[in-house]
Amino acid sequence: MSESAKNTILYNALQAVCDRVREMSGQRFIITLKRSGKTEQLLNDVDKGVVQCGYNGIYYGTQKLKILYFGCAIPFGLNPQEQNAWLYYKKDPNPEAPTFMKEKIPETGIQLMQFNEEILKAAREETIKLLDQYAIEDEEDFKYVYDEWKNFTQQI
Repeated sequence: MSESAKNTILYNALQAVCDRVREMSGQRFIITLKRSGKTEQLLNDVDKGVVQCGYNGIYYGTQKLKILYFGCAIPFGLNPQEQNAWLYYKKDPNPEAPTFMKEKIPETGIQLMQFNEEILKAAREETIKLLDQYAIEDEEDFKYVYDEWKNFTQQI
């Protein structure tokens, strides 16, 4: 994200993740944030071991990655139902058949790795802590939307 986005939650969220990981690991795991690079370059750097991990909006990538655009959260794009429909879509109705996305991802050269349940649980807990903190800091706008979202998630 460019410097013009400095005062947005998305821009600051990356550093917040770095800070939380450092804090949660007792300073044993430190992520250094580098705000530059194109998606494909970042993927190549991770693949070659130049950097250990990367984060980027796949929709900023090249045509080679176009098939993955709907596999991520497109800003102002799909609603939750549309997103799930896309992620679970199968050309073949056979229950054993892979989803369309799982068929297409290998064509990009990208390998997906699933986090284990312990990491996912810790990430969820830290996300809620971070969102709670944002709600305290921005009661006028963020808290209103966040409270509505929490109420919605508790009803489903």
